[in-house]
Amino acid sequence: MNAKKIKQSAENLEKSVCNLRTALKQDTLSDLELSGILKYFELCYELSWKTLKKRGEALGRRIASPREAFQYALEAGIITNESPWIDMIEDRNLSVHVYDRDGAEQIYKKIKARYLAEFEKLVLHAPE
Repeated sequence: MNAKKIKQSAENLEKSVCNLRTALKQDTLSDLELSGILKYFELCYELSWKTLKKRGEALGRRIASPREAFQYALEAGIITNESPWIDMIEDRNLSVHVYDRDGAEQIYKKIKARYLAEFEKLVLHAPE
């Protein structure tokens, strides 16, 4: 994996995290806005683990899943706490099957309280 692809992946992640951060500044959310935030979360999640995968593979590590990507990131010192990332796996899977506002709001609260900060920390380390 070349450095250019890793850099591009990191830049895409940074843009997506910026979009998520902006969307989370809304005080009240319509159903459409809430759905949009969940999609931004899904995109940030996918770009996060795939960026980590590219970094790990560039160093010769085989990474086949988000869980393996997050484990690599912890071992490499890219992230310091694996717990929120493991929780994200479940919430990302739930987010694509949420059909009611209550379920969507539960995930939204976690995105705002925990996950955005983790994405932002990763952005700081992603291009290294």
